[in-house]
Parts: sequence; C-alpha cells; structure tokens
Amino acid sequence: MKTVEHYKNLDDGGKMDLLDDFNGNPSVEFLNYLEGELFSIDVDEFVKVEILKFLSRFRHDNGETKDKIVKLIVESYPDNEEMTLSIAAQELMFFDLGKEDFRKISDLLLNTEYQNMDMIDLTSSLIRLLCTKDRGDGSGEYFQELEKIDSYREDIKIWKN
Repeated sequence: MKTVEHYKNLDDGGKMDLLDDFNGNPSVEFLNYLEGELFSIDVDEFVKVEILKFLSRFRHDNGETKDKIVKLIVESYPDNEEMTLSIAAQELMFFDLGKEDFRKISDLLLNTEYQNMDMIDLTSSLIRLLCTKDRGDGSGEYFQELEKIDSYREDIKIWKN
C-alpha cells in the first residue's frame, strides 16, 4: 500500500513514476494529500502534471477535486507554470463542470491582468474546454463576451466548429 510517507520520501522522478504506474485504489488520505500538493510552490511542475492526471483518473467524479482544480487555474495562475495550468484545464475535460465553473473560467479570460500575461497555451486550453463542454449546460452564454476580444476570436472559431 502506497502511503503519504512513502510518497514524501521519493524524489521527483520517483513520485512521477509512482503516480503514472499506480494500480489499485488510492486511499482518501493520499488523494487529499495530492490535492494539497497542487497548491505548493515547492512542488515541481512536472510532478504537478502527474498529480493532475492521477486525480482526473481516480477522482473525476469528485466535485471537491474539480473545484480545487478550477481554483488552481483561476486563482493561482500567477503562481504556477503555464504548462501545469494548461494540463489542469485539459484534465477538467474528465470532470462534470457546472455553470459556476464556466463563469469562473470566463471571468479569468476576461480579466485584463490575465490577458496581459500572454498565456497562449492556457488560454487555448480554457477556450477548448468551454467550447467542448458547451452542451447546453451553461458555457455557451459566455462566448459572446469572449468573442469581443480579438485574441480569443480565432481559438473560439477553431474549437466551436
């Protein structure tokens, strides 16, 4: 059984291998620990990517986990690498998103500070998420505002079709 202590004692490569090759059912304690690791500035971005993949595999049906990933993107974007956040947006495809999630993502994309950061990959991943998840469940209403922004128009056109 993989424990939090075992995980903590591994180097980054060992942590990534453990998460990638994990078989069985992880404990709630282990899953909760990994969720916390997403917000640590001391965790390597490649380890965070593996944590995101792991959580989407083992907690894709957990609303609290989804909320933490959305929070990671919309509140912690200045503190994280764009690659990590882009993967987070891609992994959200495996979760059930609600209208409030779409609003938070749209608000981030409309935020002037965010737009000035020039996070091309994250922006594309978020727009793809909104377009792909637009099945009458709440994301569609945000496109009108997003399409007013020149830099988003092309991504929206690509992913909506």
